[in-house]
Amino acid sequence: MRNITFIFIFIFAISLSFAESETLFEKYRKVSLPVLLNEIHPGQYLIGEPKIIVFAQELSNAIPNQLQEILSTKIVPYILGPNKRKWIIDRHHTLHTIHKMIPVFKNEGIEINDLFMITEKVLDLSHLSYEQFLNTMEELGYIHPYYFYGKKDLYNIPDSIENLKVDYFRGLAWLVRKSKAIKKSDVPFAEFTWAEYFYRSGLFQEKTLSIETIKRAIKISIRPSIQTMTLPGFRPNPKSLDHYMKNIKPILEIVNNNK
Repeated sequence: MRNITFIFIFIFAISLSFAESETLFEKYRKVSLPVLLNEIHPGQYLIGEPKIIVFAQELSNAIPNQLQEILSTKIVPYILGPNKRKWIIDRHHTLHTIHKMIPVFKNEGIEINDLFMITEKVLDLSHLSYEQFLNTMEELGYIHPYYFYGKKDLYNIPDSIENLKVDYFRGLAWLVRKSKAIKKSDVPFAEFTWAEYFYRSGLFQEKTLSIETIKRAIKISIRPSIQTMTLPGFRPNPKSLDHYMKNIKPILEIVNNNK
C-alpha cells in the first residue's frame, strides 16, 4: 500500500511540473525581432531622447558578438488586447531604439531574422471590446494616454513603436533618476510625474541638457516641497548636489557627444 501511495504522489508531482511548464511556456516566448516589432502596440505617446542615445551606444558597442546577449536580457512584458495585439507595458525606449538601429545591424552584416527577444504575457484581456480594453488598461495603470502634460487622448496612442514622440522633459526626468537624485520607483509611469513637475516649474525654457541645466533639475528634485515630497522616488535625506552630478556626468557626456 505504501508503494502504491508513493507511485501516486510521484505521478502527481510529474503531472504538476508538466502543467507548470506549459503555463510558463504560454507566459514566456522567444520571438524573432522583426515579428516582435510588428506585433507590439505601445502604451504611451512620449519617450526621452537621452535614454535612446545611451542604449544605442550600448548596442553599437555590443555588435556583433554580444548583441543577442543584451537583447535576451530585455524581457518585454505585454497585455494581450483585442485582435491578439500585444500592448507593451515596458521597454518602450528599448524597442524604439532597436527599431532605429536595424539599418546599423544590417550594415554590420547581422541577420535580423536570427535576432530574438523574450516576451512575457502579463494578462490576457483579448476578450474585451476595444473601448473596454482601453478603459481597463488605464484603470490598471498599464497605459499613459497623455500626448502632452495634462492633455489626454485615450484613443490615439501611436500604433507602432517608431511613431513615439521624443519629449525633452521625459528625457530630463530620466537623467535625474540616473543621477540617483530620485529613486527608481515601482509606481507606474513614475518618471512621467517628474517630467511634468519639470515642465510646470517653468525653469527649463531653453530645453538644453547642459551641466547647468541638469544641476538645476537635480536641485529642485532634492529640495523638499509640497510637490516633490509627494512624487514617487523622492529622497527625504538626499546627498550633496556634487554627489549626484558625479553620477550623471559620464552619461551626460555620452548623450551630448551623440546628439
